[in-house]
Amino acid sequence: MSGLTRWFRKSFRLPNARPHGTSDGEPRKEQRKKPAPRGGDEDLMRPTTKASSSRSLQKEERATSRCQQCERNELEQRESLAEMDMFYKQKINETRYILKQKEGELKLLKHRMAEVETVYKDKLYEARAALKLKEEEVKLFKYRRNIKKQSQRSSCKQCEQNEHDYRESLAEMETMYKAKLNEAKCSTAEIESFYKQQLSVVRSALRQKEENLKSFKDRMAADLTSSIETGDTENMSNPVSQTRLKKMYDKLKLQQWPKVKDCLKANNGSSQTARAVIQKWFQEAAKQMEKRKEQINEVFGLTQDNKEPTHQKVKEYRQLTVQNLQLALYHSGREHNQISLPQYDGQYPQDVVDIFRSLVSECYQLGCLMALNHPPLIPDWQNHVPGMDSWDIFPQDITTVGLI
Repeated sequence: MSGLTRWFRKSFRLPNARPHGTSDGEPRKEQRKKPAPRGGDEDLMRPTTKASSSRSLQKEERATSRCQQCERNELEQRESLAEMDMFYKQKINETRYILKQKEGELKLLKHRMAEVETVYKDKLYEARAALKLKEEEVKLFKYRRNIKKQSQRSSCKQCEQNEHDYRESLAEMETMYKAKLNEAKCSTAEIESFYKQQLSVVRSALRQKEENLKSFKDRMAADLTSSIETGDTENMSNPVSQTRLKKMYDKLKLQQWPKVKDCLKANNGSSQTARAVIQKWFQEAAKQMEKRKEQINEVFGLTQDNKEPTHQKVKEYRQLTVQNLQLALYHSGREHNQISLPQYDGQYPQDVVDIFRSLVSECYQLGCLMALNHPPLIPDWQNHVPGMDSWDIFPQDITTVGLI
């Protein structure tokens, strides 16, 4: 058991609670009394020794409480940052996966362009081979023409014209294939340039997202630390948050009370008496928790007599102490609440009394948790109208103390 828990149970014991380690049938062991010291000097020094021992004990307990709270805050902060880090890492991985897909498409396109270029080169090679073949035919034709030059002058002129036309057609064909090859090369360069530009844009966006993620982590870390220290924001994982307290009140009003109401009706119970008892224990819980908060204020030096300005950290740690007290009461359970019902003892069967006592104990514990909330909450008894059913004793709403 930590020092803070021992101090809570020692300083903030619930009303009519039995001391730890005792039961109804076991008397408490008497503590041995130490013999009084002799002499007047020892009587004068005893109060000083006790006061210094009490102050040192309080300092140790405060230090222990601060260390434990800091460890819990750090653990919660790390878990939250780990979740955010995992979320944005997943987003970055998705972006990288898309980037890899685009790079794969670019590689595939380059491969296809290389294949097209290879095809056009093959065709150009075939055209050049055909051109060489035709040149050889022309040479052979010239040779034959020289042999028959004397006898076929008229026919030679026609052959020269045909040769000229054929060479022009071959030149046009070669020019056409070169132009197509250049067009293929230009289109490949344009596509490659386009995908490089898109890749640069994606990389720039990824870099910007990483910078935004880092900035968001820094802001969230500062905001999370501030909200944990001040308690100004509602933590949904807190079992005693304001939303959870309202749900607990609705469960008590809509699920548990109808069962107890039927038992009381079956045994001729009074709705006015039941309402008075439940309202009394809600108010008693608020009074007891107000005393506890006054004791905490005295420990932190936040009394009305202290007119000196208080450091902000002192107020934050005071609020954390109240929240820890609220959590301690929540986890301690209602079995520590000793509820006395003199209006019902002996007038109703014992099982009916036990059922109603269990409900009143739940009301008392919920009243303690609501009183320790920031701001404190209580059922709105003043504005409650029962309506046609006199057993409708629970108010529909709960409100803050300042609004009553």
